[in-house]
This record gives sequence, C-alpha cells and structure tokens, in this order.
Amino acid sequence: MLEKVKAIVQVANENRNSVTEIPTMLQPQEQMFLYLLAKDYYSEIGSIFDAGICLGGCTDCFAKGLNDRAGKLKNKDVVYSYELGIADDDYVTQFIYDNYKVRKKRGDSFIDIIENNISKMPQKKHIIFNQGDILEKTYPDPIEIMFLDVCKTQSINHKMQKLFANLIPGQSVLIQQDYFHSWHPYIHTTMGYLKDYFYPVGSVYYGSFVFLYKKSIPEDVLNIDPYDCFPVDAIDNFISEYFYLLDNKYRNHMEMARAFMYFEKKEYDKSLSIIESLKGRSELPWDFEYTCNYIKKNIK
Repeated sequence: MLEKVKAIVQVANENRNSVTEIPTMLQPQEQMFLYLLAKDYYSEIGSIFDAGICLGGCTDCFAKGLNDRAGKLKNKDVVYSYELGIADDDYVTQFIYDNYKVRKKRGDSFIDIIENNISKMPQKKHIIFNQGDILEKTYPDPIEIMFLDVCKTQSINHKMQKLFANLIPGQSVLIQQDYFHSWHPYIHTTMGYLKDYFYPVGSVYYGSFVFLYKKSIPEDVLNIDPYDCFPVDAIDNFISEYFYLLDNKYRNHMEMARAFMYFEKKEYDKSLSIIESLKGRSELPWDFEYTCNYIKKNIK
C-alpha cells in the first residue's frame, strides 16, 4: 500500500487544476490527492473521516472521487464530515465575503452555506455532515482515510490522536493538512512521537503531509499528550523527526514551528535564535514576518 499511496502523491503534485468549484484554501494538488484517494484507493473497509471542511471543498473532492469510481458504493454512510461552522476569525469572514458577497461577523454561523454546497455534491447521500464542536461528536470506526484540517487547538489535536485507534493497520491513510503551519507545533510533536506507528509518505504541495498507518498503537501510548508530557528537548526532536524528507522551503516552515514551540514553552532565547537564523533565507513561510512580530510582541 505504501507504494500505491506514494504514486498517488506523485500524480497529485503534478496537478495544477482545481477539482472543486467550492471556494477552498486547499491547493489544487491537495484537492487532487483527496479526489484520487476516494477514486483509486478507498476500498470501503472503513469510512472517510473529513474533519475541518470549512465551506466543503475537501468534501466535494472526496465526493467527486467516489462518483468516478468503478462500480457502485456498497456502504450507505461513507464520508463523515465535521465543521464547527462558526466564523471565529477575520480571515474566515473575509473569505466568505470574497467568494459569496455575504457579510458575516465574528461569531456568525455559516452552516447554511455548507449545507447548500453539500446538497449539490455527487454522492451526497453517502455524506454524513456533523456540525458543531468536533470534541462532542461521535466518530466512525474503522476509519480508512483520515483528513485532518481541524487541529487548530492542542485539545482537538490530542482528541484526534486518540482517534488513531480507529485506523486500520497497513491500510489507513492519514493526511495532516496543517503540518506546515508554524502555529501548531503539537501536530508535528504528535507525529514524531508516534513515528514507530506510521510510514511517512511525503508532502502534497506545501500544505499537507501524508502518512500510512503501520501498526496498532497501544492505548496507553495514545492517551499521552506528548506536547505536555515530554521535556522541551524531546519535543524538539519529535518536531524534527521528518526533516530529512524535506527541501529547504518545507524545512523553513518547520523551523518556524520549532520557534513557536520554544515561544509557547517560554524558552524565548531559543525561539528568537531560530528566528534570527532564518532571516535572509529564501523561500520563507508566507506568514514569517507576522509570526516573528507576534512572538516578539508577546514575549514576557
């Protein structure tokens, strides 16, 4: 299965065309990867877990892939999609306005937009939409494909880590969409901590990182939140676990995740030292200056 997933990643990375017409922050390569997983990889021995769908672009990619599969789906409930559906940041309200010319304020719901988008998707009868706080929902078991664009907080990340118990050894594909985001170092910590249980497949464009589930994880291992329970040096090693697979652009993103981790752990000198070492490099993260300014402003 590892070679098959690697081949899908390669094909997806060569794509330059959007798969979905629904406004999405996913790059065309990421869209194609989800489409191809549903079309050419998904075997129906588990469900597709689709978490943090925003306006539903990722869900539509899965739906289109399922629609283009050879043969009909045997299972009724296939895609389990999750979204809080509350505009909790200015970039969300602006994204909605830019694409729908609908003005939303912080705290407003945009569930109406999601439901309208899902209603137009192929294979919509196989999509279970769960609106609201993902921490309070039920989850499918087993999970064959797990797409995570929802780990915006450490508590959600740890909940999703525990849900790895529902993955299928040798079959399940995990997509960490926020892997190259500087502000979520607990994601990289989790994946480094669980290195013995996943094969690292590779990156899809400069957003998602793909893993293949190798073997079952003991419950006591899953219950530990490594971002809280290990010393800083160990966390740094977890974050750096897959550096050897990355080119300079990816590495620079990950170095900023290290800087943010040291900032959160109040080791400010190390955080600032990493930032200084990155200055002058080419291909810095798009939010480099913003993140640097945030860290410097909030050092106490």
